[in-house]
Amino acid sequence: MVPSTPAAPTTALAVIPHGLPFSEEEWAALSPTEQQEAIAFFREESAATTEGVPITFSRVKYPTSGASFWEVPSVTGEAEAVKEVEGVVVFKQLMRGYWESAEVTNTPPTCSSNDGVEPKPGPGRQAAICTACPHSQWGSGKEGRGQACKQRLAVFFLRENEEIPTLLSLPPTAIKPFGAYAVGLRQKKSALIAVTTVFGLQDATNSTGIKYKGLALRMGKPLSFADMKRARAISDAFESAMAQRGIQVDEVADEHPEAEVL
Repeated sequence: MVPSTPAAPTTALAVIPHGLPFSEEEWAALSPTEQQEAIAFFREESAATTEGVPITFSRVKYPTSGASFWEVPSVTGEAEAVKEVEGVVVFKQLMRGYWESAEVTNTPPTCSSNDGVEPKPGPGRQAAICTACPHSQWGSGKEGRGQACKQRLAVFFLRENEEIPTLLSLPPTAIKPFGAYAVGLRQKKSALIAVTTVFGLQDATNSTGIKYKGLALRMGKPLSFADMKRARAISDAFESAMAQRGIQVDEVADEHPEAEVL
């Protein structure tokens, strides 16, 4: 049996999809079939643009040193201070990094893990698994606070009208709230990719009375199925680069272990 040819679209799109380099007159002059061909063409060309080159993800910085705002990259290159950040979470990964020196230095970690479970092979590897390592135990950090092996949760999300995920590296105090939020979504039979997530901040206090800025999360806007598929396609395209990025020096250098709950 000869497979049937899919029917050509019969209705033209009145609005030009974001990112397509057409004027309104050019877009209106295209037939519905030509519009779909244009969308597919530029989707493929956009993906090819970053193939074979190192990917540097823009990063939203978690507030430190008493700050009350996120630092968000802008089109001008200068960081903008905002109270909330919103986007669709497409990838998350627990990471660890241990520096043998007492202070975090501007060098790669002595031992690190890209999944928070098993350290990478190498001469600096401290244990077979992270949970068995003495540096991952609470109280092993500087002055007996926190953990000597720094733990972060890398959260990659898509901001509105963007084609490359943005990274938010969450500190240890934010990992538990993020987990609770993810569990809450699943209990509601929803998913991270089905809604935008709003990242906010709230005043928090650890068990010793130290105040710090804690993570506050809430659901934003629901996504259409088409938007979910688009977000997943972008995530699939960058999954390898996101998974291999690993923990970075600047993400842990400004951490305040006194804020960690012991």
